[in-house]
Amino acid sequence: MSGFLYFVPNTQAVGDAALRRLSIGGIDPRHYEQGQCMTGPGGGSGVMIRASGGKGGMGYNEKAQTWVPGPGKRYWLGYETALRPGPADLERDRRILGEDVELEDGNLWHVPKARLSVCDTPPLTLPHVYGVDADGNATEVVRQDCMALWEAASEYWAVLCALAEKDAEVTMSYDRQFEIVCMALGANYRVGPLEVRALEIVSTDKASDVCDVLVDLRGFKAVMAGLADEESSAEGNAAGT
Repeated sequence: MSGFLYFVPNTQAVGDAALRRLSIGGIDPRHYEQGQCMTGPGGGSGVMIRASGGKGGMGYNEKAQTWVPGPGKRYWLGYETALRPGPADLERDRRILGEDVELEDGNLWHVPKARLSVCDTPPLTLPHVYGVDADGNATEVVRQDCMALWEAASEYWAVLCALAEKDAEVTMSYDRQFEIVCMALGANYRVGPLEVRALEIVSTDKASDVCDVLVDLRGFKAVMAGLADEESSAEGNAAGT
């Protein structure tokens, strides 16, 4: 098993608040461990961080590790070159159900279904919170931390619908699509944009594959094919009478 290491330069310790400000995608602020490092990438001292339960040492080894700088070089991301992290190393404790997608590393990554294409409300594949409204009626509302994923899936679905209707005014940039891909992968794995880029697991083709699962495009096509078969059968029966 392998995972990511993170080096934060010019500090002796990193607290929960500082960790949240750094927005490190591969670290849950509730579950991590750290240790001082006299020499890290870039040559200075600082703190090495990793997710709780990591195996092996937390030292810096330039020859055996691969390192890339984070935004503004506020921190660095690294991993053992011979043990590149995969889905089994980065999986979160609980999984949002969806489908497996083979990414550029040849591994299967489980992508959540955040929007069922035949339904305009958040699907139960996303965690919901049971509650009650002002009138005393029972409610089921998508959990707050999953709301952004639902909204991103709806945004991508709107683009697909616009393309089908040849509406050139509704588009999506590759950068935005990549953001959505990172959100989708981050729902089930301890990754953010930097981790995804460092692993080089997403291409433009794979980005489309991930987003298609996010909106259950295959399920939508199956429903439409079934409706077409029913219509064709009905027309055949009508012609035979």
